[in-house]
Amino acid sequence: MDATNILIQSALVLGLFGVLYVALVRPQQRNLQRHRMMLANLQPGDRIATTGGLVGAVDDLDDELTVTVEIAENIRVSIIRAMIDEILNKAE
Repeated sequence: MDATNILIQSALVLGLFGVLYVALVRPQQRNLQRHRMMLANLQPGDRIATTGGLVGAVDDLDDELTVTVEIAENIRVSIIRAMIDEILNKAE
């Protein structure tokens, strides 16, 4: 093998890593950033859905880790913020 073949093979491997980064890693980072922003903008009264399938209204933002959600009239549960999948309706 000569130096040209080694350079070409090295360029192909680096190009493959670049394509994988752009195709897989970067979109995941964008989704994670979007999720963090959603959690940072959470307010009492927002109607949310969790990854476990619970749907309810945010009653209280307890701390940085947990949120109290009212899932039925006078039934409140504490959930971990990271388990909130989406905000269904923003509070007015």
